[in-house]
Amino acid sequence: WFYQSGEFDTGRFGLRFLVFGIPSFFFVLGFLILEKSGIRKRSGMLVKWGDTSYSLYLFHPLILQGSIKFLEHVLPQNGFGLFLAIALSFLVLIFATWVIYEVVETRIITFGKRVAKGTL
Repeated sequence: WFYQSGEFDTGRFGLRFLVFGIPSFFFVLGFLILEKSGIRKRSGMLVKWGDTSYSLYLFHPLILQGSIKFLEHVLPQNGFGLFLAIALSFLVLIFATWVIYEVVETRIITFGKRVAKGTL
């Protein structure tokens, strides 16, 4: 949002590094320090979304474009329709990437492990 709003000069050597890079560094560093000190909370849902992140990375452009193209023909062309399209596209994205992970990615991982062990 900050990047798109034009609030910051994000030119070639603008403030982007200061606005996004340094806070991101400290955010990740904080979690690494917590993990190193033995403080870990393993939420099943967070671990599952971490597992599905590769599917999300690979398929999000296709899923979002497809859902938005479909929804623009179904929903009204006003502010509420836009809000609804974004919300529904997000839900479709989350569900679809979870399904892709469960149906495709886990089978590929299992197959790869069997090949690595030589038990194919």
